[in-house]
Amino acid sequence: MIIAIIETTNVSPHLETTLEIAKNHLDSGDTVHYSFIGDSLEFSDFIYPPTGRHTPQDLGLHLIRHENLVVHNCTAHSKIAGIALPNFRSEAQLREFRVAQYNAGEGAYNSLVQLRRTDDIDFEEEQCTLRSIITSGIFAYIYSLELLERIKPDLVYVFNGRFASNSAIKAAAIKLGITTRVHERGGHLSRYSLTDGNLHCIKTFSELIRDRTSAIPTEKLVSEGESFFNSKKNRVEFDYASFTTGQTLGRGIELDKNKKKLITYFTSSNYEFVGVNSLEYFGGLASQHDVIQGLIQIVKKYPNWHLAIRVHPNETCKSSIRKYKWLEHQRHIHFLYPQDPTDTYELIKQSDVVVSCGSTVGIEAVYWGTPSISLASSAYDGIQAVYKPRNLMELEALLKNSEDLRADKFAALRFGFFMNSFGEPWKYYTPINYARGRFLGVDLSLANWIKRSPPAELKDEAPSAIDSIQ
Repeated sequence: MIIAIIETTNVSPHLETTLEIAKNHLDSGDTVHYSFIGDSLEFSDFIYPPTGRHTPQDLGLHLIRHENLVVHNCTAHSKIAGIALPNFRSEAQLREFRVAQYNAGEGAYNSLVQLRRTDDIDFEEEQCTLRSIITSGIFAYIYSLELLERIKPDLVYVFNGRFASNSAIKAAAIKLGITTRVHERGGHLSRYSLTDGNLHCIKTFSELIRDRTSAIPTEKLVSEGESFFNSKKNRVEFDYASFTTGQTLGRGIELDKNKKKLITYFTSSNYEFVGVNSLEYFGGLASQHDVIQGLIQIVKKYPNWHLAIRVHPNETCKSSIRKYKWLEHQRHIHFLYPQDPTDTYELIKQSDVVVSCGSTVGIEAVYWGTPSISLASSAYDGIQAVYKPRNLMELEALLKNSEDLRADKFAALRFGFFMNSFGEPWKYYTPINYARGRFLGVDLSLANWIKRSPPAELKDEAPSAIDSIQ
C-alpha cells in the first residue's frame, strides 16, 4: 500500500500524529511518502519557524527513518507568481472564490477566523493577510496535485481539512479520486482521531456521538462518562487546555434576595464552527448577539428573575470583548468577563436553568443536575439531553416553567463516554499536556525545541542522514 502524508503544521500533537501514522504504516510494510510544506508557505496555520539548521519535523523524520520512508522536499512554485486576486469585501464574496475544484475562499475564511479568533472580520483591514493566506492555499493545491499525480498513493492523510492549506491538499486528493483521511485531536489527550469527514461540522459530530453511544452498556457509560465530567470540573486537561484553572473554587455570585429565579447564559467560543457554516441559531436568529438580546427582553418582563451572563474564557481577544461591551451597563444583568474568578461549576449549581449556544458547559450542566436549554446547534443534539426551543416564545415558556424541567444525567453520560473513548490510542507518543509530549521518548514541542540549537538528538548522526533525504 502506498501512503501519502502532506503536512502543514509542526505544532504538537499534530506533527507527532503524522509521525505516528507514518510509523504505523511503515511497521505494516507500507511505503510512506512524506512531504512537509508548512515552512514553504507564506502563511500556514499552526507552525513555528526553525531556530537553527534543523526543525522539529527533521528530528521526527529522523526518528522514524526507514527504507520505505520517502521524504519529498517542497520548494517555491513558479506557477503561483503573479496570480491576480480580487479585493474581498465580504464573507459571502470570499466564500465564493474558487480555484478549479479547490474552494480557496472557504479555506481562507476558516484560516482568518482562526487567526483572529473571532468571526468579526474587518475585510478592509485584512486584505494583505487574505492575499497571503489564499496564495499559500493555491500553492498547496498545485504542489499537492503534482506530487500526488506522480506518486499515485492509495491513501492521503491531511491535518484538520478546513484551513486554507490543508483543505487545498484534501481538494487535490479528491480531484484525483484518492481516498483521504483527516487527523485531529481525539476526545482525550491519550488519543488522536482519524475520520473521513469534517469533525468541525456540528451535525456530523453530533450524529457521530449519537451513533457511537446508542448501544453502550450502562456500566461502561457510567464509568467512562463520569471520568469526563469529573476531570472537567477538577480542571484536568482532558482534550484541550482547561479554561477554568484561573477560577476560584466554590466562588459563586451574590444574588439579590428579591430575585426568585437565576438564569445563566454561557456564551460560546464558536468561531471554529462559524467558519464551516455549521452553526445554526434558533428562531432564525443570526448571531449570539441576537440570542442575548432576545433573552434579555424576556427576562425584563419578570422582575423576580435574575440573569447572569458569563463570557467564554476563550473569548479574550479585543474584538470578542468589544462585542459584549454593551452589556456592561445593563442593570438587571450580572455580567462576567472571561477573566472573572467566579467558579463556572458553582454558578451552574446556583442556577435554576442554564442557557447556551452549544457550549460544552450546556451538557456539563445536565450532568451536574441543572436543566439546560440550547439555542443553537450543538455536538450533543443527537442525544436529546437539552431542551431546544424553536423560537423566543417557546424559550419564554420553558423559562417560566423551569421548575418542571429536568436534567437527564444518563443522556449526558453518553457525551462523556464518547469524549473519553473517541479516537485511536497513541502507540509511540506520550502526552504531557494538550500541547506537549514525547514521541519515541523525544519532546518535539515548541516549549522544548526553542531551548536547543542544534537539537541534541541531531548533533552526530542525524545531519548527514537528513541532508541526504531527497
